[in-house]
Amino acid sequence: MDMDTLNAPLSSVDAPETRQEIPTTKAPPEVALWKRLKPIDWAILGVFALMCVPFFQGVWTIWTAEEAPQSYALLILPAALFMAWMLRGRLEGVPVRGSLGGQVVLAVGIGLLFFGTLMNTVTISGVGFVLAIVGLVLGRYGASVARTLWFPLAFLTTMIPLPHELLNVITFPLQGISVKWAALLLQPLGDITVQGTRIHMANYTLDVVAPCSGLTIVLPLFILTTYYMYIVAAPVWKKILMVALTLPISMVVNAFRVAITGLAGDMYGHKAGEAVHDYGGLVTVMVGFAVLYFIAQELKCHRLSDEITL
Repeated sequence: MDMDTLNAPLSSVDAPETRQEIPTTKAPPEVALWKRLKPIDWAILGVFALMCVPFFQGVWTIWTAEEAPQSYALLILPAALFMAWMLRGRLEGVPVRGSLGGQVVLAVGIGLLFFGTLMNTVTISGVGFVLAIVGLVLGRYGASVARTLWFPLAFLTTMIPLPHELLNVITFPLQGISVKWAALLLQPLGDITVQGTRIHMANYTLDVVAPCSGLTIVLPLFILTTYYMYIVAAPVWKKILMVALTLPISMVVNAFRVAITGLAGDMYGHKAGEAVHDYGGLVTVMVGFAVLYFIAQELKCHRLSDEITL
């Protein structure tokens, strides 16, 4: 044997190769709701959709009525689904653990949905529909997913039809404010007399009925501003301030709408006033949101939140 081999250090001769194994941990399951849906999930959703047909038939009549205060509700469900899609990045790594409590919530929601349908009470049916959706998410995916998607789930409550009694309670004060503010705007243009909800002008009498109270402006602006404030990055106090500003700004732009309607009727006749009244609602909402958007820009509430993925 070669003497160099005998004199070599033991560690360099036939030394076993050592490897350090890195421990592996199982990554938490990722949530992609649209990818994890199984045939049974689609079957459950299909059955649930069939159960909701009477409810949507009832609210469709309410939402599509002329000058309906909650006509915006037609867009709530698509908007909530779009919000859930924008929050998909937050769902990565969230554990999926079905909840027994979610199944209880689902059962209560379905019960209220049926009860409201039998009693022809769309408000109760609407509460049941929202609870059933929340129960489906909790029961199938668990509390972690429900907490991640809390805003789109809570946003669904805005599609619940409000009871007529509550609408009347809100409408009457807004109606009085709209009459007073519109008359104040018209005062410099001539002799204006207010009698109840009527504004008497020289050549035209404007009756500010319930649909002109401003409720059809306040509600959609409140919903739209709340949605926008959630997707932007801003301090909480700024978001609260922007949502709170929806009421006064809505009433101001509605007063201008009423005043312009009266002015058109006084200067150009009854048909002109009716035309401005009929087509001014959507324009007023757009103007109101434009004002709110300008204020949000001034408050630096314009950058999308890091949680939002487009």
